[in-house]
Order: sequence, then C-alpha cells, then structure tokens
Amino acid sequence: MAAKRRNFDIKFKENVLEYAAEHSGEQAAKHFNIDPKRIRYWKKQKMDLAAANKKRARLPGAGRKKVSEELDTKLSEWIHSMRGNHNRVSRAMIRNKALEIYPTLSDSSAQFRASRGWLKKFLNRNGFALRRRTTMAQKDPDLLIEKLVSFFDYVSKTVVSKRISEKNIIAMDETAVWFDMVSPSTIDVRETKSVALKTTGHEKSHLTVVLAAKADGHP
Repeated sequence: MAAKRRNFDIKFKENVLEYAAEHSGEQAAKHFNIDPKRIRYWKKQKMDLAAANKKRARLPGAGRKKVSEELDTKLSEWIHSMRGNHNRVSRAMIRNKALEIYPTLSDSSAQFRASRGWLKKFLNRNGFALRRRTTMAQKDPDLLIEKLVSFFDYVSKTVVSKRISEKNIIAMDETAVWFDMVSPSTIDVRETKSVALKTTGHEKSHLTVVLAAKADGHP
C-alpha cells in the first residue's frame, strides 16, 4: 500500500529550518519525521519561504505539474472536434484517447495511466464538465383534465348502453421500445447552453409492447 502523501505549509517548513539551524538537518529529520532530502531542498528555498505569504501551503508554481502540455492541447482539440459534430464524448472515451495520444507526444516521459484523478483535473483546468442533452420538454395540453373526464364519461355510458359485462373488460398498457437509445449526457464545455447529440435518425422510432389484463385481474 502506497504511503499517504503529506502536505507541509510554509510555517512548518520555517520551523523545521530553524530547528535544523540549531541542531542539524539529520536531527531535524528525525524530530519532525521527514526525509532529510526535503530539508536540504527547503534550505535552498529559504529566502523565498521568508518572503512568501504564510497562509499559502506552497510557493507559487509549486505542486504537481500537468502530465503534458501537448496532451492537454491535443485532447482538448479532439473533444471540441467530436462535440462540433454532435458526437457523444464519455469519460471512458477521454481516458482511452489520452492513452492513445500520449505515446506520440514529444514531451512524454513518465508512465501515464490516465487515472480518474488525472481525468478530473484535466476536465477542470480545461473547462469541461458532464452535461445533459438539452431537449424541449413535452407540455401537457391545456384541456387535458377536461379530456380525461370526458373520456371516462364516454366509456361509462358505453359500458351501460352496450351492456358490456365486467369479464369482457380488459385493461391495457403500452411500453415503447426505442430503436435508437440516445445517451442523456456527454462531456462538453462547461458554459455551453445547447448540448446536442447526433443520432441515427431513429430516436423517435419504436415498437410498442402491449400488456393486457382482464378487469378481474387475470391475464
């Protein structure tokens, strides 16, 4: 199991350096339970630490760098190209594309796994987010309640006038099975107002499965 990454604020670093100045770097390393190499590195930063804002955990420019500037650029261009054609882009697709692009880069060096953590940071720094497909919601007819009451009244009168027995009345339900199941989400630019997705043209085509049961509950 990998050791948990420790973070040190500027005030802590200064305390370590003060202790090391009074004793030694090795004793400071043992006292604060840190690697002696860190102390030697912080000694080189001593002037910057003294001038830095004490509320900052790191010096400006410090921290883990991006895996590759070129990767960010090419991957962003690929996402924009896909979305420009209204193609869906999933998080898994981005990770796979990153693994495909990385070996071809001029600034690739260390092993790259396209982890979930990397993906989250990539999306944030490049302004991408998971977006839902925008559609116009179907509105209920203005006279829906009146139509339902009218239909119920018509059915009741028909049952009486035609003397239809209860055993001959069935309840039916319909379930649509769509030929083109369009995913409701895609990765896109965070501020985009319209999120369109390309389909086969059959997203409104479907077959209907009918379920029927008699009024007494038997199929």
